[in-house]
Amino acid sequence: MKITPPAPARSALRQRARLAMAAGATALALALAGCQAPGTGAEGAPGNPATGQAGGSTAGEAAASGTAGGTAGDPTGGAPDVTAPPAPGSAASGAAKPATPPTAKPKPAKSDKPRADTRPTSGGGRYVRINEDYSTNRAGLADRFFTGSEGAQLFRSIGGALIAGDLPANSVAYRDVAYERAGGQRRGWYFVRTQGMTGWMKEAALVRESTAPTSNAAGLTRAQVRAQPNGRLPSGSLVAIPWDSERTLLAAPALADLTRLNAAFQARFGRPLQIDLAYRTRQTQDYLFKELGPNLAAIPGTSNHGWGDAIDVPETPEYAFGGKYYLWLKANAGTYNWIHRRNLEEFTVSGARNPNAEAWHFEYLGGEGTASPHPAPLRLLNNPSRWCILVRIHHRDGGHT
Repeated sequence: MKITPPAPARSALRQRARLAMAAGATALALALAGCQAPGTGAEGAPGNPATGQAGGSTAGEAAASGTAGGTAGDPTGGAPDVTAPPAPGSAASGAAKPATPPTAKPKPAKSDKPRADTRPTSGGGRYVRINEDYSTNRAGLADRFFTGSEGAQLFRSIGGALIAGDLPANSVAYRDVAYERAGGQRRGWYFVRTQGMTGWMKEAALVRESTAPTSNAAGLTRAQVRAQPNGRLPSGSLVAIPWDSERTLLAAPALADLTRLNAAFQARFGRPLQIDLAYRTRQTQDYLFKELGPNLAAIPGTSNHGWGDAIDVPETPEYAFGGKYYLWLKANAGTYNWIHRRNLEEFTVSGARNPNAEAWHFEYLGGEGTASPHPAPLRLLNNPSRWCILVRIHHRDGGHT
């Protein structure tokens, strides 16, 4: 007659079977031998159907079952935990006890109240090194802020070196929580990406919306903007690019022609021209020049970014050398007074790879909304009295990688 063990014994059998499988095929066979049907054990001793323990009590069986005075069928081969309470229904606990069903923990009630800021008030804020390849200032992030006033500060670490302290109002900054946690979160501080840089910024310095104008209402000219110190333009000389979700800041006189270029780009590709960076402060340029070197960043005080009349498009395949967006911009930007200079192309005139190549960098030549032909950097004039070569002198400007 087949005897069905009560519920606690079946549970114990399943637990031993799971342990046996984890120990391997040999231990499994030994464990199953120790869990035979109730009746007689190896030496004829009766089994205990209440506990599921097989009969038998010889020293040889104890050794075969992997125990040393332990519980038969324990595949770990070790003594039972002396601090653990005896299992219900076992010989050590006395009479068999009914199983007690587990009690589910109540789920906490949902609340519509805002969660408290659990970031610590001290510690954290360490320097975080970003090793990933650069693509855009945004880097796929969505938690967008803007600097709320002039002179916003970006720090290498909390209490550490200042990276830049001259960021203008309305500069976009994206909070990067992953790297913030890596550096140790700190109440009142965010780890952000802004102006092609990364670092710590006070939460109080950031706002959710840009208040920068989106048109050159003051009628500023390029000459007026260029009369200002490079990298130190007042907010009144800057406007936000209206179709750009980051409201990137640009010199006011350059916006009209960039808007015309964007309209042509959108007509061709069905999407607006993407802008990564434009105006750059002097301290930002100082930092990038130190970090990237002269091949990728202009000498501080000479960058066209410092006058707000240069843009960098994303460093993505479509905008890279040979990409469809780059090829179109290279061929058509000059019609709208924006150019990609020859000295930034992928290869030099001799065919060698150009160490200063920058597919992403375009500059504004002026014109304030009127079309002009693409200017040649080198022009040879035939003068009846003499030959002369007129060379457009320009500095090499850098972007970021």
